[in-house]
Amino acid sequence: MVLLKIPPGAPRTVEGIRLRTSMVITGTPGVGKSTISKIIAQRLQGIHIDCGRVALNGGMTIEYDEKKETHTIDERLLSRRLKEIVAKYDSDIILEGHFIPRISGFKPERVFVLRCHPRKIIDRLEEKSYSKRKIAENVAAEILDFCLNDAIKVFDRTKIFEIDNSKNRPNLMASMILSMLEGKIRRKSKHIDWISKLEKEESLQEILKYIEN
Repeated sequence: MVLLKIPPGAPRTVEGIRLRTSMVITGTPGVGKSTISKIIAQRLQGIHIDCGRVALNGGMTIEYDEKKETHTIDERLLSRRLKEIVAKYDSDIILEGHFIPRISGFKPERVFVLRCHPRKIIDRLEEKSYSKRKIAENVAAEILDFCLNDAIKVFDRTKIFEIDNSKNRPNLMASMILSMLEGKIRRKSKHIDWISKLEKEESLQEILKYIEN
């Protein structure tokens, strides 16, 4: 068997045969990762895997913290199950979730960390009827780059790209991601610093007060 090593940014075809693509889309709740992941999966006719849903449906949680409204996931069990799912399909794989565990043998072509302006996250999560406490936790997580830092711990830093979806244009974001995968767009990942941006907008204290309250 001959293994083909495809360099980053190379077209995903060899002599007319399309190669399987695997990618990760992560980010704080409210950034739009589920919507964008589903659009990409539809366009590629690939498999969209919601890691959080796999964990909950598979009983891979250790406990539920009622105060924080958060499930503690058994990372080992989830990693094992995701590996089985990824290995099962020959289709394109879009792995989505605000937490993606390390999966043995899984090396995605790209890892996209979706970002969103903290004020927009507040608006979106309020529309979804999140509690004030939960919204504040997620806004703090976005400001402090929690999902980005988690991705850096698990995946190759050179494969990680931050994308600002504050304007909530899922079809445009999906097109951009696909163009990057196909090598049509070559761009370096630029860090999105919300603290600096909020300071320039003179709204940092307002957001921090929301979190504190």
